[in-house]
Amino acid sequence: MDELTDDLVAYYRWVLVTHCSTYGAGVCRVCGVARCPDWADAYDRLASAGRAMVAAPVWERLEPRDTW
Repeated sequence: MDELTDDLVAYYRWVLVTHCSTYGAGVCRVCGVARCPDWADAYDRLASAGRAMVAAPVWERLEPRDTW
């Protein structure tokens, strides 16, 4: 695994948020292209370092329902 400083992890997470796709358009809201190279690079670097893509969980934990 690659080692990343906490500052680099924070920067790559910022890139993911900044260069994410616009809703429904499928293109980067900064670059205007599909498969934004900045977003892909940040994602790859975080993944290869085994670091989470976000600082804190963004999804609620789902509890099992008794009945459906």
